[in-house]
Amino acid sequence: MNTVKPAMKKSPADLKLKLEGHTKYVHDMNFPGQLIGAIYRSPYPHARITRINVDRAREVEGVVAVITADDVPHHQYGPTKFKDWNILAKDRVLFIGDEIAAVAAESREAAQRALAAIEVEFEQLPGVFDPEEAMKAEAILLHDDVEFNRPMQIALERGDIEDGKRRAAVVKGGRYLSNRIYQGHLEPI
Repeated sequence: MNTVKPAMKKSPADLKLKLEGHTKYVHDMNFPGQLIGAIYRSPYPHARITRINVDRAREVEGVVAVITADDVPHHQYGPTKFKDWNILAKDRVLFIGDEIAAVAAESREAAQRALAAIEVEFEQLPGVFDPEEAMKAEAILLHDDVEFNRPMQIALERGDIEDGKRRAAVVKGGRYLSNRIYQGHLEPI
């Protein structure tokens, strides 16, 4: 017989430590030989990368490695037919925060100094910020070899929709927006 264990009850002392910021989480732990990772991210929503120089970052004391797209396999992936996601951006960025370089260092401080030493030059391109505007004929194109910005369309149907509407007590229609991806809910069962 399967039984579900009740969640452990937290003590008032445990809650006090968390509220005061004294609780140690995995992010706060440091082990011997542990390296700290940091990512150099694009400050622009859409831009060509015209130059990357990580030489000074590699010389920062405590830095073990600095890599760019030239140092990793170029396996394009993603949910659209363009497969425009990469491990690290090489020629252009498609959103603010797009990853361009990665640092591994012996401390957070060294990692941050290395990020500050990375030199990236961009040619800013117009951005696309609204999906409705992006699909208009005159919209800025995100990819050079396309005629329009509609790389993917998903249509989902489950069961007999019309029969379901006939049998329903209430039918409500409209346009609904939601996140494409939700965070993982890591709660105890």
